[in-house]
Amino acid sequence: MLLNAIAIDAFVASPRRRSFAIGFLLPSLVYLGTTIAVGSTEYAARGGILPTTELLQYMLRPAYVFGISPESDSALRQANALSVMPLGQLFFACVFGYLGGWYARLASRSSDAK
Repeated sequence: MLLNAIAIDAFVASPRRRSFAIGFLLPSLVYLGTTIAVGSTEYAARGGILPTTELLQYMLRPAYVFGISPESDSALRQANALSVMPLGQLFFACVFGYLGGWYARLASRSSDAK
């Protein structure tokens, strides 16, 4: 829903909001496209290639993954990690989008000053 609202802003908002929206959409969509293009390992519990995926997979390795003990069935732990990986990837897409939006706004402001 957030990406949809920002996409609408990219077309109909004021120039400042439009620059933020475009700056948000481009990095976030590029990141999500990259995770899909690299392969299914970016959404798996192990074997990611991208640094952000490795970080997410590392964070899901502790003794307790969302309340599941290390003695439990590893298939259950892996299924639990798989349910969280898309949310983690969306989080990184939003972080990159937010940074891109602020950069676009800053670049727009500096070009308006000239």
